Amino acid sequence: MQALAKPKPSPELFPTVQELSNGWTVRVSVPQPDKLKLIIDITPEIYGPKAPSGLAVAQWVEHTGTYLKNQPFNSQHIKSKYFHNPEPWYHSVDMGMGKREANVRFEFKRGTKKLPPQMWLTMNPRKVGPEGFKTLVAILADVSGPFSVKPLLQSAKFTMLDVAVDIVGLQVSDLVIWSKNVGKRQHFVGADDVLETINLHRKPYKSKPAGNVFLKAYDRRRERIHAGKKPPFGKGNVSRVEVTKQPKKPYNSLKSLPDYNDPFKDLRVGFVFDQTQMTKEWLNYHSLRRTLSAKAASTMLYLDEEQRTAFEKALTAPKNPLVSSNVNWLGWSEGLKRTGLIHLLDEIA
Repeated sequence: MQALAKPKPSPELFPTVQELSNGWTVRVSVPQPDKLKLIIDITPEIYGPKAPSGLAVAQWVEHTGTYLKNQPFNSQHIKSKYFHNPEPWYHSVDMGMGKREANVRFEFKRGTKKLPPQMWLTMNPRKVGPEGFKTLVAILADVSGPFSVKPLLQSAKFTMLDVAVDIVGLQVSDLVIWSKNVGKRQHFVGADDVLETINLHRKPYKSKPAGNVFLKAYDRRRERIHAGKKPPFGKGNVSRVEVTKQPKKPYNSLKSLPDYNDPFKDLRVGFVFDQTQMTKEWLNYHSLRRTLSAKAASTMLYLDEEQRTAFEKALTAPKNPLVSSNVNWLGWSEGLKRTGLIHLLDEIA
């Protein structure tokens, strides 16, 4: 029996309601940015309007760190790292913004032979939320502060972007996941023998034999409970599908984020019951293929070649996709609005 989600997911955040072949109902969220890293070159153009002429980068970093530690606009100074050698320098300042576990990290990188000095901003937009982004914009736009908001955001590049979709009504073990880019797979099972997380790595390459993790599917309800926090929908199951992108020039300017290419274009996620005729052999094959080859799984289940071929097709081309190209990405603008990231983007125009 499917556990009911309480409170009921909002139709604005979960606009897709899908009836499944076994009679269950799932609700799928709009895609939302779940982690974002911005890189800004530290140049005089991003200095605040009251910065003195000829201000050295180290002086600007010192002033910026001190400004942030004074907790402007009701922000909260969480922690900071400060180095004294070879010159005084704030390594990072973590600031609390918004209402929910929101941490924006300001990180300052010294220049190298290849790169200028940089400031990195790392955050989870979903947690920062609209109120948190209003606070961040106020800090960046403060005429008495160290920043010049428009040049700073116009020059900002995002080098990491996690995009997440929540599926309310299913566990991770209920999902069939396919991607043409997959290499290594990792499965994490809880102490109660329930599948909690699937990590997919990209195909290996010379400098990274295992390949980077580009997709995570995990049990959102269990994640919250393990962290000692209230699950989002009570006893209702929630699976999060999260894609990690690491864009490069010229496709990573912050101002281009609303028009970013669909990150789900090479991905298909469906419900296990929807893929083929429901049999005990299919369910066992789906489970065994997480850790065995197609040949080993079919041998263990005494499948003939026709059954094996049909099951492999069901695994690699999920029907009735819940997450896939052209299925979820139409909601990206709503996701930006819901997190409040749109407040930051509005400052660029």
